[in-house]
Amino acid sequence: MKGLVERMAADGALSSLADAMGPRRNDVLITGVTGAGRQLVMAALYQLRNRRLPESMIVVTHAASHAQTIWEDLKEYLPDARVYLYPERDNALVDYLASSSDVLADRLHVLEALAQEGPVVVVTTLLAAWQPVTKKHHFLHSLVKLAVGESKPIDDVVAQLVRGGYERVPLVEGRGQFSVRGGILDVFPLGHDLPYRIEWFDTEIDSIRAFDPATQRSLEKRDAISFGPAFDLMLPQPVAEKVAEDIEARLEARLRTVTDASLRDRLEQTISADVRKLREGQPFAGIARYQLLYPDHADTLFDHVPQPAFVCFDETARILERADVLEKEFREWLSGAIMRGEVLSGTVEAVDYEAKFQELNRPKVHFATFAHTRGAQRYQQVLNISARSMQNFHGQMNVLKQELARWEKAQTQVVFAAATKERADHLARVLEDYRIQADQVELFTPGSKVPQIVVANLSSGFELPMHRVAVIVETEVFTAKRKHRQTRAQVSDAERIKSYQELNVGDYVVHVNHGIGRYMGIKTLEVDGRRNDYLYLSYAGGDSLYVPVDQIDQIQRYIGSGEKEPKLHSLGSSEWQKTKNRVKKSVRDIAGDLLKLYAKREATPGHAFSPDTPWQADFENMFPYEETPDQLRAIAEIKRDMEKPRPMDRLLCGDVGYGKTEVAMRAAFKAVMDGKQVAVLVPTTVLAQQHYETFKERFAGFPVKIEMLSRFRTRKETQEVLKGLKEGTIDIVIGTHRLLQNSIQFKDLGLLIVDEEQRFGVTHKEKLKQLRANVDCLTLTATPIPRTLHMSMLGVRDLSIIETPPENRFPVQTYVVEYNEGLVKEALERELARGGQVYFVYNDVQTIHRMAERVQSLVPDARVGVAHGQMAEAELERVMLDFLEGEFDVLVTTTIIETGLDIPNVNTLIVYDADKFGLSQLYQLRGRVGRSNRIAYAYFTYQPAKVLSEVAEKRLAAIKEFTELGSGFKIAMRDLSIRGAGNLLGAEQHGFINSVGFDMYTELLQQAIRELRGEQLEKPAEPTIDVPVEAYIPDTYISDPSQKVAMYKRFRAIQAVSEADDLEEELVDRYGDPPQEVRNLLDVTRLKSLAMQAHADHIATQGADTTLRFPNEPHAPVDYPKLLSMAVKHKAQVTSRPNGMVFVAFRTKGVAGDEIVRRLIAFLSDYLAMVRQAKKQEEVAGV
Repeated sequence: MKGLVERMAADGALSSLADAMGPRRNDVLITGVTGAGRQLVMAALYQLRNRRLPESMIVVTHAASHAQTIWEDLKEYLPDARVYLYPERDNALVDYLASSSDVLADRLHVLEALAQEGPVVVVTTLLAAWQPVTKKHHFLHSLVKLAVGESKPIDDVVAQLVRGGYERVPLVEGRGQFSVRGGILDVFPLGHDLPYRIEWFDTEIDSIRAFDPATQRSLEKRDAISFGPAFDLMLPQPVAEKVAEDIEARLEARLRTVTDASLRDRLEQTISADVRKLREGQPFAGIARYQLLYPDHADTLFDHVPQPAFVCFDETARILERADVLEKEFREWLSGAIMRGEVLSGTVEAVDYEAKFQELNRPKVHFATFAHTRGAQRYQQVLNISARSMQNFHGQMNVLKQELARWEKAQTQVVFAAATKERADHLARVLEDYRIQADQVELFTPGSKVPQIVVANLSSGFELPMHRVAVIVETEVFTAKRKHRQTRAQVSDAERIKSYQELNVGDYVVHVNHGIGRYMGIKTLEVDGRRNDYLYLSYAGGDSLYVPVDQIDQIQRYIGSGEKEPKLHSLGSSEWQKTKNRVKKSVRDIAGDLLKLYAKREATPGHAFSPDTPWQADFENMFPYEETPDQLRAIAEIKRDMEKPRPMDRLLCGDVGYGKTEVAMRAAFKAVMDGKQVAVLVPTTVLAQQHYETFKERFAGFPVKIEMLSRFRTRKETQEVLKGLKEGTIDIVIGTHRLLQNSIQFKDLGLLIVDEEQRFGVTHKEKLKQLRANVDCLTLTATPIPRTLHMSMLGVRDLSIIETPPENRFPVQTYVVEYNEGLVKEALERELARGGQVYFVYNDVQTIHRMAERVQSLVPDARVGVAHGQMAEAELERVMLDFLEGEFDVLVTTTIIETGLDIPNVNTLIVYDADKFGLSQLYQLRGRVGRSNRIAYAYFTYQPAKVLSEVAEKRLAAIKEFTELGSGFKIAMRDLSIRGAGNLLGAEQHGFINSVGFDMYTELLQQAIRELRGEQLEKPAEPTIDVPVEAYIPDTYISDPSQKVAMYKRFRAIQAVSEADDLEEELVDRYGDPPQEVRNLLDVTRLKSLAMQAHADHIATQGADTTLRFPNEPHAPVDYPKLLSMAVKHKAQVTSRPNGMVFVAFRTKGVAGDEIVRRLIAFLSDYLAMVRQAKKQEEVAGV
């Protein structure tokens, strides 16, 4: 849209206004223009001001959502400029047990960018603009700058990271973390998308590489990197020491006046902790609580933006209104915080925004829809730009045609803006269908008489009559949603979820032959004069078992439902075998039933749907978000099933909000395009209403008739729907179990979509069984089904799994914090101020109404509703529907909101007594918010000064981790996975899963399925290797026990020499050059894979010889002549026995163990190469 900006910049009045702008009180005012039109004027001003000298632009608006919109538009108008969004720090004065780092990361990303030379555009809010940040010169001094070839000791860099607030961890997975392994430093800077791996040679930096936090593998090399600290507000240490002294003096004075013992304790506890952090040079979130004590040692955004710079105020009157609200909120918070003993008086005060406005010594441009002033505000120049907002055409092409005719008459140039190339193509096709001429162009070209279609993701359309330009955004033609861009790429979490199998000391494990024990760590033992690593397991009665690491695949982490601890087995007892046999029988029955059902369905004739139509592509291009790879895979699998001549029965599984509904809507659209009807069955009336609205909105602009059947429909409406279904005038019907009544007749039902089938009763499930016998059926579930179970069920149940969250979604800002009403009031008011809604989760039905009254007293103007599971079904549905439709602002509720409901307007969640909830519950509750393009907040609160039980403390620590999707998240996934398995295989399997552990259960199920299908179960026997070589991973190389176990598992899984080479590369990349013991382990692993390919089953050194044994069986034959030929080449002796066995012996007296292994690798490699070569020649000759 550069051409459009140039056209606006050519306006004489705007040009002279740009020249008139100066720093001293000669503010200018621009009125009349709003929305994307206003952003166009801002972009033109930026261009005009940069024609003489480079100059930055700061745009200040009243709310975060407006800042996001302005930023997105300016990115489109100024593609060559550096345009940043600078978010506000939430609850900047509260210190948390834990909080998400996303907002902080975005702020630091901008501050780092501002440290570079050259003009920038920064869009921000009033609150963010004046929040204190690190003094610019101190921030620049704290930047970590590293370059290849530079001499800088690793210890100095580590010390700098610690001072900058980075957390030292064994494995870097999230922002703000670093780890050290010998001469290798991994660090994930807060303002960056990828972590870095820096390798030293002595004190010189040898290499710098970005790496993938999911795989831990290096990606690309960098010559140099620069990154900032992990906090945006830090003090130099001498200043921090002085502030600590000042605080201590104030604390002593305050304590002398306090008589209440609990308030004294709280003050001492809170303030002393802050003093300790300041003395230790440890940055912390609540440092802003003391900003009056270091007035000359903090800056604001305005100090960091490169000079010169001018400021645009977007709707000044609203900004000043927001300033009044912020000051009022702050004063209320402060008085409460002082009373609660969280803050000392005289250390922090409200920002006087109006005074700050006056003090701001920068050229200022004020934007307003209408001209009005506040106080003594005077303007040097006022410019009114005649503008109109674009109307929404709602797909009414005749109205659009009339407007186009009017613009043509007025010689107004028309531009259609579409968010993506696909949507631009769709718009072009639709306009062509309606005989509206328009040219698709890459760039807007002024002066064109024909309307142009360009790819530009603008927030709104507008008309500028004096400039003779009209811009129509494609979403105004069809009423679709705007595509939102992300501020920066998010780290993918799908990989991390998979690692919930990692072993930690104290975990329960299952040994294939010995049952459930406890993993106590890795022990290095010397056996027969050779050191090796063993997994130490403890069993009932204090028995111990040492398992060599090369048998690590016989051990799995025990995964049960987490409801109670498993019982340890006794070594040598038959109890484990009996348990295993019981489970085997149960899974065999299940496998039999599943196979019968599958075979029956394969043999049933059904409707084969036609391939996709062009309309299908149009429908899919209207999706306002980028599909995730999992979504695309699921869509392809479903369409493939629909096009087969047998009824589809597919289960689509994915977390709430991962895009299952979109996948279902595409299947429904495909069915309707084939003239078939679609029934969408949901468990509750509220969900029916929700799906109905979602479908209506998504199908707008397409000739598809959608209706709903539920108890909220009148008799007359219901009769009309029934008639429409029978006559075929209704294409898609959404309803509750009423859809299963016998009175309902479809003219031609082709697809049944069932949401959360496990929530229906037995009779409904039976009816469903009959229905799905000959129509295509797609079942949706939000309970995750683990990948292992998915794999074991391939070929007996069609499953599609969506594991990756949508890209464009803002992460939920999660806080683990002591409950206090000041914080709750602030959280409620913030959400209500932006027109949002709040879930307040309180899990005690007896006192829930009392809690609702407390919430009401905190926000007297809010409408507060109550929902819990003991209400009558109809009453509960009414409350939920009212909340969905915005009749309540706050819903005080029990955990009944855990599943199903999707209310994008609810973006704050407060959980009371979070320490009493299970992790999977908390994870699912958090999934209720953050369902739109707004930042969402989750507050997990616990009682102040409460002594938490050990379990609750562990749980809170885990929630603390899952603010960054750490292990708490993995535990939640584990709990939910077991629930998912129960849903899929029947609840009675729960006990069986608990008795042997989830992984063992899955393995037994897979074996039963393969057995019943008559597939080969025998795994090729692994060769045993007994050569005098020390092959293990010393602690000096990998010190973290869980990383070591994970690495042994990787060694165990190797099947080919190339995989071992690959692993060696990874080891060098992650841990540096391997010591001899690890090189030996790699070579022994290579030898084992070659021996398997060559069908050797035993390799051993005895006395002066090392011998390879080949059983030479019919299914694993030996090519004797070639073996003989290679033996001659490698100086070995070959002997064969009457039973067919062949032995190859090498003289190895006095030869070191590692050398023996290398000789054997060379021999087997040559032999296998010779066999392969001969095979190839035979094939060529055969052809």
